[in-house]
Amino acid sequence: MATKSKFDLYQHITDQIVEALETGTAPWQLPWNKQVMVPHNHDSQKAYRGINTLLLWIQALHFGYTSSAWLTFKQAKKHDGHIPKGTKSSMVTFWKIFEEKDDKGEVINERPVLRYYRVFNLDQIEGIEPPTEQDLALKDTDLEAAFAKLGATIHTSSDQAGFSNTSDAIFMPPFEQFTSPRHYWATLTHELIHWTGHKDRLDRDLSGRFGDEKYAMEELVAELGAAFICAQLGLGYDPQHASYVDNWLKVLKDDKYAVFTASKHATQAANYILEAIQA
Repeated sequence: MATKSKFDLYQHITDQIVEALETGTAPWQLPWNKQVMVPHNHDSQKAYRGINTLLLWIQALHFGYTSSAWLTFKQAKKHDGHIPKGTKSSMVTFWKIFEEKDDKGEVINERPVLRYYRVFNLDQIEGIEPPTEQDLALKDTDLEAAFAKLGATIHTSSDQAGFSNTSDAIFMPPFEQFTSPRHYWATLTHELIHWTGHKDRLDRDLSGRFGDEKYAMEELVAELGAAFICAQLGLGYDPQHASYVDNWLKVLKDDKYAVFTASKHATQAANYILEAIQA
């Protein structure tokens, strides 16, 4: 008799992201034609972060949800909401700390274990009036002033966008050469995430070369981090480097923990920038 295999949460989440990439829709591809907000819990009003942002973006893009608000079954009931029978829930994760104790009952070790619970988008719940979502998008002059607070060296006369770790400088084409202002800001935020990896800031490994795993991972960090920032600022985000998809797929398929590592670094980088520009 075959034994039932243990549910692998890391692999399950990685498979969802791989599937989204293979179908041609990056989970961080935020729509340009509507207001974009960070997924948040409607009851606590707290934003979901890191890997949970990705998971809920995947669901929103796949099913066409227009709300950025989510609730557990109990929370929906608390707000007099009704979830029709058969409605499909979505997964969010959390870390649970397990304590190891000695014979005297004293804690000798703490071990974090990834767990999950289920939520529903507000579009799926009957009886709860959706909140009015404000337009958070800033004007170009406001964005320019905000990013200037970082003190990053940005050259705006280059033929292509990029970050030089050696000279600690960002190179961007002129603003008017971009197809839209949002495309410019999405590109700049991507390069700014790379900028945070410099040894004088968050000190990530930027030694990768095109085609290798380190390079692919850093590009994934930049994609995720830029999408997180653009969502916070009310901007859409169009993936900057679709040519890296094959490399990302290889990394994700080879290592089920890779997307968790990338999400962690991306969240740290996005927070580094957001805390500075919103101060």
